[in-house]
Amino acid sequence: MKSKRVKSSWYGEVMRDLRLSRGLTQSDVARVAKVDVDTVGRIETGLSSGRFDFVEKIFNALDHDIEVVPIDAKSESYKR
Repeated sequence: MKSKRVKSSWYGEVMRDLRLSRGLTQSDVARVAKVDVDTVGRIETGLSSGRFDFVEKIFNALDHDIEVVPIDAKSESYKR
């Protein structure tokens, strides 16, 4: 059975781009983030959206902050 990409894979692409721009392997990031290397790979390729705590750990390992913004936020400060 072929795996499908998940809808929220866009941040996996950002994660991969950050990792590559820093010259790191998935193993490097997994070790620092204290997650399984397969988890990093599945999120980067869009095969998994990943648990939020794992996604946060991975971005932190890449020295990158993430921000959760409500989709229906009415404040102008949330609009991108």
